[in-house]
Amino acid sequence: MALLMASWARSLTSPSVRHNPGVEPKPAATVIVARDAPRGIEVAVLRRSAGTRFAPGFVVFPGGAVELADEPLAGAWFGDEREAPRACAIRELGEETGLVLTGSGLRPLRRSEPGRWSCWSRTSCTRP
Repeated sequence: MALLMASWARSLTSPSVRHNPGVEPKPAATVIVARDAPRGIEVAVLRRSAGTRFAPGFVVFPGGAVELADEPLAGAWFGDEREAPRACAIRELGEETGLVLTGSGLRPLRRSEPGRWSCWSRTSCTRP
């Protein structure tokens, strides 16, 4: 199944299906975080600022572009720098939502750790 998904993802970035010829897609990663709640499943989402260059005003899952710094994180966290997209998704989750994904599950960022947002809401994010 993973191979099928990877093949499908590559086909979406193929020059034959691009809407913007000549524009190269950036490697990126996202993460979907959900939890059971009394009124149903809650999903962590963000609304992008209207001033952002990419997808202004869109409601999105936490994520972003894979950065060179994600390779050493992947090596430290997963023992393989080729897992940089996976490390990117976890890093972006912490930066954008204030949630840290650990081997024991999710936890809020500590005040001593960098972070910005808490997004356990159906409609919006709030500052911690």
